[in-house]
Parts: sequence; structure tokens; C-alpha cells
Amino acid sequence: MSLKITYPNYFFKKNFRIVLLIIFIFPLFFISETNAQHISGKELFLSNRCANCHTIGRGKFVGPDLYKVSKRYSKQEIITWMLNSQDIYKQKNKMPVNEGYPPMPPMNVAPQQAELIYDYLKDFKISKGRLKKGIIKGIVKNDTLKEEINGLDVKLTSYLGDISRDEFSIKTDSKGQYVFKDLNWDRAYVISLIFKGVEYGTGKMIFSPEQSTRTLDLPVFDTSTDDSLIILDSSHVIIQIYEDRVSVAELSVFRNGSNSVYIGSNDITNEKRETLRFNIPKNADAIQFHHGLSEETAIINIGELISTQSVQPGISRVIFSYELPITRITQLNRKINYLTISQLVLVSDNGYKAHVEGLEGGESVEMNNQKFFKWSGDDLKKGHDIKITITKPLFGDDITKWLILLGVIMIIIVSVSYSTLLKSKKQDPSSDSKEKRDSLIKEIAKLDDSYEAGDIEESEYRKLREEKKNKLIFLTNKQV
Repeated sequence: MSLKITYPNYFFKKNFRIVLLIIFIFPLFFISETNAQHISGKELFLSNRCANCHTIGRGKFVGPDLYKVSKRYSKQEIITWMLNSQDIYKQKNKMPVNEGYPPMPPMNVAPQQAELIYDYLKDFKISKGRLKKGIIKGIVKNDTLKEEINGLDVKLTSYLGDISRDEFSIKTDSKGQYVFKDLNWDRAYVISLIFKGVEYGTGKMIFSPEQSTRTLDLPVFDTSTDDSLIILDSSHVIIQIYEDRVSVAELSVFRNGSNSVYIGSNDITNEKRETLRFNIPKNADAIQFHHGLSEETAIINIGELISTQSVQPGISRVIFSYELPITRITQLNRKINYLTISQLVLVSDNGYKAHVEGLEGGESVEMNNQKFFKWSGDDLKKGHDIKITITKPLFGDDITKWLILLGVIMIIIVSVSYSTLLKSKKQDPSSDSKEKRDSLIKEIAKLDDSYEAGDIEESEYRKLREEKKNKLIFLTNKQV
């Protein structure tokens, strides 16, 4: 059995609308590696992933070499490239402009940042001591026993874009050291190894323009099947309502308090074991993984999401999201699977009623210029139940339209009643018609109660109510 650990990588895909909200509301959820107030063009070149496709003075990569690019293109053209490459393609009426390279996607670099990156490229000078080839080296150490590992196979895979090119393998020496030399600049590299049945791997690594050697120590651990020291430091559930859909994002911070990697004890297949479990609604769809999970390491069952990725000592973060169709009453039932130090639930405050059982709160708060209802709880034990209920407004968002319609109906009823009263002085009304009218009024009232209780869908409710109302008006007019 081969379980998997990916060494920490703080980049993740932001391809879901609610994830952007997560970043604004919980900026400390991730580790910031730069000071935004004093960021340089060099740092921006790296943080905007320019180095993932371009070298500076080291030849072509996925994209062209940017050394002395300011002499080949105007400042405005270079900045436009960074702001939105599509504008350049439209101007040149062809894609790509640099023949032999893939089209550059829109990078959405901020204008002020683009200026700093341009200055960095324009002023870049190649240092005399810069190596001709790259080096990746480090030490493999068993952090459980605090000792270096001798004779372990370490594999290096090179990539051009998403395509793997070459593989190299070496063994660690008596001090646990490994070294890969003579590496080309026009490749990204991934290091992987297997220790005690667990596969460890890095994300794709590249050499920055002024970097020739990368030192990467690789900690590995003994394994454990005991989950007693796995706790949930914090769990955040953010629920946003968009017309006929409910979008849910879940952020979880797990802590493995042992000094061994947790590999699970429940075999799912011959190749995979369950390590972490999450409850999701049975009708959840559009499930996406943003951090700590992937299609390779996650298994989706009805009502649950299972991770098969090993949990290493310390902190592990998981972010995923999903959507639900909204109904008259939408419920999300959750059972706490781990001792949870802090639980937070936010539901967007935009006209829908929300209630949460199992947590305290319910007050309206404002975050990033958006209003939410907030519930929280501390030190929740395994098995604790949380029930989230979202109720759709009785008449939808356009309540004014329904108030006008109700007023018209009331005028009709009053007018008809007055005419009936005058006519009753001349002749007795038909007892049969009166019984039918009374019966219809009771049926309409009962129908309203069923709709309020959520026992009937809105479309069916409106259809039946309209039919009974028309019959009532017909019988009333008949007696006038």
C-alpha cells in the first residue's frame, strides 16, 4: 500500500467564487511569505508566477527568455502583456505573437506591480558567478527518530509545462544527503521518495532568475494507525446564497499531535486507506478541492467526503467547496468527526432566514462589506450534531408585487361580500353555494399552512392556490 504526503505548498487554484471570499475573510489562514508594503519587482516576478514560464538570460522555457526584453518591446507593450495578454493578441491579430510558444494566459497583474516588474526586467544584470547548470540538494531525515536516512532512493522528475520529460534517481549517502547536478533551467522539477509505504513528494520547483542552487531538506516519519491525537483546531463553514443555489466552502485546520505520520486504519481499496472524513449533504454537487485535497486523494460518497492523504505531524489545512439547489427549506446536517477546538458557521444575510442548532449565536456581522449571520462553538466533542436550516422567504424577494396582489384580492372580496350582503336582503343565498365557499376558504387556509411548513413545493402551492381562488371568486360572483 502506498499512501501519499505532499510537502507544503502555499499556492492553490482560486477557481471558485467563494474561495475569493475566504481569502478576504480569513487572510491569516495562510502563511504570508512577503511584506506587501515593501515588495520588490523581483518578489513580484516570483509571486505572479512569471518564473514558472520564463527565464532571464538562461534561454527559452515554456515562454521566451526575458533578458533585455525592454529592447525588443516598448514599455507599454510589456506592461500590457502583464495586465492582459489578450489585448496584445487583438492588436497583432494573431495568437501567439512569439512563434513556437503557447499563448500566454491573462495574468491579471495589478498596474502598480506591472511597473515594478518592468523595472526589474529592464535593470536586470547577470552576475559573473552565476552557474551554467542548476543544483538541487538536501538531507532526508526521519523526524520521528531524529536521524538521517542512509541508502534511500530519491527520484527527480523534470517537467516542461505539465508534461513529464526525464527521471533521475539516486540514493542518500551515510549522512542522508542527496544531490542532483547539471539541471537545465528550462524545466520544472519534482522530487519524490517512498519511506515505510508512504509516498512523499514536492510540488513543481523552478529556479528563480538569480538562483542556481536549491536546498531542500525532506523530513519523513514513522507511521501510525492511531488517530487519537488527530484534532480539529478550527473549522469554518461559509454559506452564501445566490438565487436558486447555495454555495458552501469548508476550511479545516487539523493538528496531528504525535511525531508519526497518520496513515489510517480503514482500508478502502488495496491501494488506499481512509485518513480524514468530512460530512457533506447527500445532494451536494459541483464539488471542488482548493487545498489539501485532490481528485487523486479524495473519494466522494453519498453524504461524505473521504481523504486518503496521510496526515503528517503538525498542522494540515484542507479547503473544499460544493453547491446545493435551494428549496423552500434547505438543511445541512453535520456530525463532528473529531474533537473540535473552534467551530464557526457563517450564513450570508441577504433576506433568507437561517438557524443553527448545536452552536451559539445568530447575530448579524459584517465582513469584507458583506453581512453574515454568525454561529460558533468551542471544544465540541466527537459525535456532536450541528443542524443548519435555511428558509426561503414566503413570497420571494419581490414582496411589493405580492402585497399589491393581496390588496387587489382583498378589495374584490370586500366588494363581493358587500354585494352579497345587499342581495341577501332580497333573497336567501343558496345554502349549497355557501357551503362550497366556506369549504374553499378552509382549503386555501390549509394550503397556506402547508406551504409555510415547507410540506409543499412553491410551484405546486401557487398552482393549487390559484385554482381554488378562481373557484371562490366564481362562486361568489354567482351569488351577486
